[in-house]
Amino acid sequence: MEKIIKHVFEIKRFEDGHIVVCEHDWCKEYESLQAFMGESYGKLTDHDRMAFLDADKFNLSLSINSESKDVIFKLDPIWPTAVRPLIGLVPLFIWHEQRFNDIKDAMKRYIDADREIPKEWISEYQTLKGWLKK
Repeated sequence: MEKIIKHVFEIKRFEDGHIVVCEHDWCKEYESLQAFMGESYGKLTDHDRMAFLDADKFNLSLSINSESKDVIFKLDPIWPTAVRPLIGLVPLFIWHEQRFNDIKDAMKRYIDADREIPKEWISEYQTLKGWLKK
């Protein structure tokens, strides 16, 4: 009965060509993919060799047929997942507009409730109104 034994190595390639190969609980550094694979490097297809140059990280699958002893190599690039940019700060002019509107709304609520508007609010309202006119 034919049995396929498969090993998958995760490989990280660096710009100078050296690689780090990991499988389960071990990692080892090699001068190149060819240094890791030895003569088997020649068994990679041209497409796989190009994939090695295009990606920084990939899986190398090694499938061995236990009866025929045929070895099949396949490189699968691991493309980075989309990384969302960090959230920065709200631009100052937008913050000023929002703060101005918040103060205006709060002042209206105080007027509707027949309460005295704090002097700090009036001062900040006037300052922001001046900045927003610019």
